[in-house]
Amino acid sequence: MAAAYIKQLKGRIDELKKRKQQAAAVTSSGNGDSKGMPVVEVWCQEGTLDVAVVSEAAAVGSDRAVRLHEVIVVLEEEDAEVMNASFSVVGDKMFYTLHS
Repeated sequence: MAAAYIKQLKGRIDELKKRKQQAAAVTSSGNGDSKGMPVVEVWCQEGTLDVAVVSEAAAVGSDRAVRLHEVIVVLEEEDAEVMNASFSVVGDKMFYTLHS
């Protein structure tokens, strides 16, 4: 039974390594058409909510692009009042910053 369990664990490890490699291939921006996934950070303190989104600028025309108005709509659906929103493009990255 122990040998069978060890074989099962080895199979699971191999499966997880394969999934990790696939995820790394999707999120890496250095190989062809696959662009990195957007990074979203949210801070909540003393009644304010700050959101920062970083995405690939090259992905702006694609279906996976993060659009500023979509982020604002999500915040407003959750009853947050957006007070300030800005964006900038630096190199191949697009940065959105929202304060509510």
